[in-house]
Amino acid sequence: WLMQLFKTKTRSEIAKMIAELTPIEETVAGRELIAIGEERGMERGMERGMERGMERGMEQLILQQISERFGRVSLETQKGIAALPVKHLPELGRALLRFPDVAALESWLRLRLGN
Repeated sequence: WLMQLFKTKTRSEIAKMIAELTPIEETVAGRELIAIGEERGMERGMERGMERGMERGMEQLILQQISERFGRVSLETQKGIAALPVKHLPELGRALLRFPDVAALESWLRLRLGN
């Protein structure tokens, strides 16, 4: 592309021109592109943070419900719940209503976690 644009220049002359270019972050266009990238990065970071906050909130609510229903559960069970993929949390919340005891909860967790 550069060879076509600068038909009268040699390869070494074009290479020298490139080496002398202003760093992109020092140009107006470069600063605009960086600002766009930063803005998008912040938006994505906030979205991910909110999603993770909601996930942790669901996890904490489920742990509170389990504690209310069955009393304190083992650290292993708590870790199992924390290890669940997020998609299983609503399912666990519904299934919790049907569990007759902690053993049923632990069995459900083992099935989901492959233990």
